[in-house]
Amino acid sequence: MGEATHPLPTLAATMAPLGPMLGVAVVYVALATWYWRRLGRGSVPNPRRICRRWGLVFGGVALGAIVAGTAVVDSTTMPISYLASWCIVGLSVLAVTVTAGVDVLLTTLFYRESLQRHMLRDAQHLRQAMEDREDRNVE
Repeated sequence: MGEATHPLPTLAATMAPLGPMLGVAVVYVALATWYWRRLGRGSVPNPRRICRRWGLVFGGVALGAIVAGTAVVDSTTMPISYLASWCIVGLSVLAVTVTAGVDVLLTTLFYRESLQRHMLRDAQHLRQAMEDREDRNVE
């Protein structure tokens, strides 16, 4: 008979050229470094800083594994490494998603605390204004 033909052609040695993939990684590292330093300012609450920095780390791990899975590791000659790189991508993206969810919760809590402080301050100002008015009416 002959060899069985596959309906889809197999992938080449890698799915993407290494140069452009490394370019994407360099851009990510540059932007992540800039943002990491920006998070170091005193105006960023420490829990938010920690959460966002972990998100940057997990994003970097995911991008490194994507570069490995698409441009470095050949799925036919290194199937275990290929599978491992994509498992790392999946876990890293899950970790980025979880840290984003934690960041949303932190942002909500910080907003709530800020709103409570503003409401308390406004109530104190209103109370002071009412007392001042009463004092003027008594005189």
